[in-house]
Amino acid sequence: MSAEDDRVVLAIKVALWCIQDDMHLRPPMTKVVQMLEGLSPVPPPPTASETGWRVYSGLFRSASEEGTSSGPSDYISNAYLSEVRLSGPR
Repeated sequence: MSAEDDRVVLAIKVALWCIQDDMHLRPPMTKVVQMLEGLSPVPPPPTASETGWRVYSGLFRSASEEGTSSGPSDYISNAYLSEVRLSGPR
């Protein structure tokens, strides 16, 4: 893997921490900068199954409350993309 590829992987790992539903799990911006600059180690990212399930179940719950869902299969392709959608200012 090239140095540029390593930087992309590092940025993705940091990003996974920054999009946690629980704000207490997100690193402060000073820590984010340190991790991106290589001054601080990046902990292993949260598992996709835990993050994905929360996103998936939240999507299904909100859509079914609105009466627009015909079942879970409507959300399978969107659940993975929704993990990176920002909810607003942090």
